Amino acid sequence: MNKIFPKEYPKYQTSLFVVCKSNHSEMTLKDICNSERYSNNIKVYINTRFENIIFVTFFPHQDKIKFFEKVKKEFIESLSNVCSYISIAYDNQTIIYMKEISESVYILEREFRTLIEIIFLKEMGINWYSHYFQNSENEKDRVRKRDKILHYLNNPLDSLDFVHLKNFVEERIKFSKNVMSDKLDTIKDELASFASSNDNTQQLYEKILDNLEEVKKLSGLKKTLEVSNLYQHITSELADEWKNLYDYRNPWAHNHCLLTRSELEKYRELASSVLKKIRTEITLLSLLEDGAEFKIQSDIITLNLTNFSRLGTPFL
Repeated sequence: MNKIFPKEYPKYQTSLFVVCKSNHSEMTLKDICNSERYSNNIKVYINTRFENIIFVTFFPHQDKIKFFEKVKKEFIESLSNVCSYISIAYDNQTIIYMKEISESVYILEREFRTLIEIIFLKEMGINWYSHYFQNSENEKDRVRKRDKILHYLNNPLDSLDFVHLKNFVEERIKFSKNVMSDKLDTIKDELASFASSNDNTQQLYEKILDNLEEVKKLSGLKKTLEVSNLYQHITSELADEWKNLYDYRNPWAHNHCLLTRSELEKYRELASSVLKKIRTEITLLSLLEDGAEFKIQSDIITLNLTNFSRLGTPFL
């Protein structure tokens, strides 16, 4: 191993293995690596094993670290032109990105679960979940084989994984009179289009059926409090963001081979928006209980907080 790799691995390093196309070989890869574009930016180690499997490890020159991800993408693209098979074995840039997402996901899920739990616990007591939302098909026994201390904890939402928590949020947050009314208006418009259209009738028909099925699901939910009475800032917009967040955290959850900087930045933007809404609601819940005003007064500053509807209040 010491003959192939440096004694100390650099901050960024990518290892992959490839199989060349029939008219190419290890020499082709060396020609690509020795080209001016790549030799000036990365150091590459190549080693062939099992006759045709070529192991390739590369990392940036010390003064070219900031260009590494861009060069990495271009290098892999160049290899794809001469290789019939490419697979990532290791990428520690992805590890750095995943560490950040791991901390973020814990904070997001913990605070979201806690907020939902406190709201319904406050309104309905300790049996809130079994009376309103329990669905044994989606729940898992997550503590049976774990440390004894976990058996003393009671948050039922911890029995739901991310995808079922996402579904829980979509159903409960989106369930309101306005959502039901908007959905029925949509169906009305679609029926009018269906009646007057000679083209795409099958597509319109399927959309109408989908919307009718969603109305059926909404109307069939267990007894549900009007969400707008419980939350000021958690709305259907947040439910949509939470749903999109699920797609961006999938590469982290499923240990995908490669996570890019642009994907991380999209996750950051969405996670920041979701967390801001959650923490705003937690702040309102903590400071403005039962609609009361929160006031801090000193010789330097006076701060008054009042809980208004998210739609605003008229000034007379």
